[in-house]
Amino acid sequence: MDKNTDAETGGRLLIVSNRLPITVATDASSNAFTCKRSTGGLVAGLSGLAKNTQFMWYGWPGISVQSEAMQRDMREHLRKEYDAVPMFLPDSVAKDYYSGFCNGILWPLFHYHPNELSFNPAHYAAYTAANRLFAECLAEDIQPGDVIWIHDFHLMLLPSLLNQLLHPNLRAAVKIGFFLHTPFPSSEVYRILPVRKELLIGVLGGSDCVGFQTYDYARHFMSSCARILGLHCFPDGVEFQGRKVKVGTHPIGIDPEKFKTGLHSPTVQSHITRLKTRFKNTKIMIGIDRLDYIKALPQKLHAFSYLLYKHPELRDGNCVLIQVAVPSRGDVVEYQNLERVVDGLVGKVNGRFGTVECVPVYYVHRGVSFEELVALYAVADVCVVSSTRDGMNLVSYEFIASQQGQHGVLVLSEFAGAAQSLNGAIIVNPWNTEELAQGMYDALTMPAKRKEENYHKLSRYVDKYTAERWGNTFVNELKSLPNWHAVNQMDELTPAIAIRSFHASQKYRVLFIDYDGTLNSTSPRLPEYAQSPSKQARDLLSRLSTLPATFVYVLSGRSRAILDLWFGDLPVGLCAEHGCFYRHPPHLDSALVEVLDSQPDEDIGGPAGESDGDIGATFVPAPQSVMDANTNQYPTHAPRPIHPIVVSKNNSASTGNLLSAGHSFSPVTRHVSPFSVSPKPPIPSEESGTEKQQQPFLPPRRMNQGGWNCLVEQPDSSWSDAIRPLFEHYTERTPGSFVEGKEVNLTWNYRNADPEFGDWQASELHVNLEQIVNHLALSIVVGSKTVEVRPSTVDKATAARSILHDIHLTYAHTLENAKPLSEGSSSNELSPPYEILFRYLQSVLSASCVNKDDQKVDASEISQLERILTCTVGRKQQSQARYFLAGVDEVTAFLEEFYAGCC
Repeated sequence: MDKNTDAETGGRLLIVSNRLPITVATDASSNAFTCKRSTGGLVAGLSGLAKNTQFMWYGWPGISVQSEAMQRDMREHLRKEYDAVPMFLPDSVAKDYYSGFCNGILWPLFHYHPNELSFNPAHYAAYTAANRLFAECLAEDIQPGDVIWIHDFHLMLLPSLLNQLLHPNLRAAVKIGFFLHTPFPSSEVYRILPVRKELLIGVLGGSDCVGFQTYDYARHFMSSCARILGLHCFPDGVEFQGRKVKVGTHPIGIDPEKFKTGLHSPTVQSHITRLKTRFKNTKIMIGIDRLDYIKALPQKLHAFSYLLYKHPELRDGNCVLIQVAVPSRGDVVEYQNLERVVDGLVGKVNGRFGTVECVPVYYVHRGVSFEELVALYAVADVCVVSSTRDGMNLVSYEFIASQQGQHGVLVLSEFAGAAQSLNGAIIVNPWNTEELAQGMYDALTMPAKRKEENYHKLSRYVDKYTAERWGNTFVNELKSLPNWHAVNQMDELTPAIAIRSFHASQKYRVLFIDYDGTLNSTSPRLPEYAQSPSKQARDLLSRLSTLPATFVYVLSGRSRAILDLWFGDLPVGLCAEHGCFYRHPPHLDSALVEVLDSQPDEDIGGPAGESDGDIGATFVPAPQSVMDANTNQYPTHAPRPIHPIVVSKNNSASTGNLLSAGHSFSPVTRHVSPFSVSPKPPIPSEESGTEKQQQPFLPPRRMNQGGWNCLVEQPDSSWSDAIRPLFEHYTERTPGSFVEGKEVNLTWNYRNADPEFGDWQASELHVNLEQIVNHLALSIVVGSKTVEVRPSTVDKATAARSILHDIHLTYAHTLENAKPLSEGSSSNELSPPYEILFRYLQSVLSASCVNKDDQKVDASEISQLERILTCTVGRKQQSQARYFLAGVDEVTAFLEEFYAGCC
């Protein structure tokens, strides 16, 4: 089969792994080197893909090369002859990176041996340095259209580092995939690692697709992302920095044709003949393993000893175990100890059950050739894989592929990844000696018909799910994924952009700034113990409010009592409970009252809207809600308002009075642009035939004590009596959750609960709530670790609309057609309330760029695009905001620079 060219595949495939598939040896005396292809491991896994796909392989040659001339010659030779690019690491980095962190920390941790690790910060520094060297070398070669496939735990920081080094346009033109060949431990084990967050971010920060051998490993990875990083997980991925990282299961396979063909070679047939002669009339069990503690060789030997003890008929040469233990990491103390233990057990079993003529265990402590390996597979009656934890274990696949006509039986550990794929094997728990021994006995005594049935099941799977299919499936899925880097191109908001917009505006400026997740990190604590704003944040808000013609509003989902407590003494506006209440800065509120009081008196001859003059306004004084001095809370059950009364405009005593034109109010459908609050089309007068100006529709507002305006038509929270018991029921069932009762809204917060259990309970609560509120004018808002019930007619866009209208009303005589700077910063999660606000501001922008005569975009208005700036904290997968800032610290730094540039 011809290999696909770059043009045919739409770009190059770049394979990146710790080691190159080349064994390199150097001669110090002659300054020369020799190369030969390696076998086993990832080389075997990718051998199938190499049949029809051409790729370039990047990796460490595994030796120290100090001479720059030799590095250059080796690089040219490997690229030309092997399509490989060597990454040269300094000796100090290579040792601490590979032996110290990879083999000393990650390998035992990922295989559930945390007692074997001892964390050393210097080793992690070397790990970071090695990943950075890989990234720098790789970044120089990457071209548009390339597909980069990074392999295994040695390079978990590489995707993120590579993402940082590539130019955004180039990054949007390539795909990066990461595949972990080892198990990924459960979050309870993984969280032991001191740098647990850094590795997760390293993988997610640049990968488009992350692959695992089994569903369990993928599930553990996503669970760690949710529990440790607090990320939102989908069934097939994780949302990270505004994009979805695909997480999938891709079990690896082998090239079965290689083993089937090898069976017919003369060398293999010669080995088979000698083995059958040597072990005539003997049941042969084989074990092919590296000498590693995860392979459970001591457990296997203990079980075999127990088997011979329980079944004497298998002694005296009737059953043998041929165990091949390939040496591994002989310089590590743990492996040296393991070698001594295995040697001792082999001697103990042979000494107890052996005779002068035969021994039950044949122990081979060296590597074997491919021909010897295939011959052993072919003559074996049983293959025993006893790993205590294994990513996949391809020995089981190789055994099946080599058993042509033999119908051998596979005894497979349930902790090997292959156990989830190979239906037909005898699955055992290697930690249970009796169970493992019984599995061996069942395999030796299995009837021929059942052996044949099981073998055909296994053979069909091995022949179908090959290494070639594994590689092609992963690469094709990676190529097919949407490029979030290109689709979601949010620009970072810089102070220069905001300062330019500030100085370009000759009218007024409005800053809407969220509190939780923007000015301060989101607090999971009870409201009464919530973290108050820092002195730096308060000082910053005060300074921003002193900018000329600038109004600052702090928006929050918290109650107005808490906002009063935290910001009541500052010259800023406040918005509480996601738009249910808002309050202007003191100087603006006073100015607005003066504007309303300065309007001329008008006689009202009847009900609202039926006067001879301009349409009158209906004012409804809100009930007096006084904050409790002991609890710092407003009452959560407000009495019903009194009946409307008709007064003249100049009798209004506050901006918080209810203004309406005698019509039903819907804040969603009755949109009033704050930048063009002009009268409605003229309405002919019935008496005089002249035209009368219709007042614009305004949101209803009730004035409460303290200058707060209420946007809820009927602040009646009696509905909470039916919902609160349900919230309390789920609070009892979900440790760490609590109910946050406010004046209007009711929130169930589970930020302190177990992430997965909390999400499960929230989904169940949502379903039950829908059955209760389906006939009420209420909305269920599922936020980040919250479920909130609130009136459906009010949101943060409603509050922003009212605020902007009040500002325009106050300064209309000097600020007509003004475009405000509006900085809507959302919390760290994709918050629907702020997306509504962003969408509203974008609609205002669109409306301001339309020529009212022909409804087409006016080119003269395009320059106004930067007059409305919407910014979210953290990249979002789908956001109405135009810009983003990375985090709370970046928001603070941005506002400091913005203030300094606007003074």
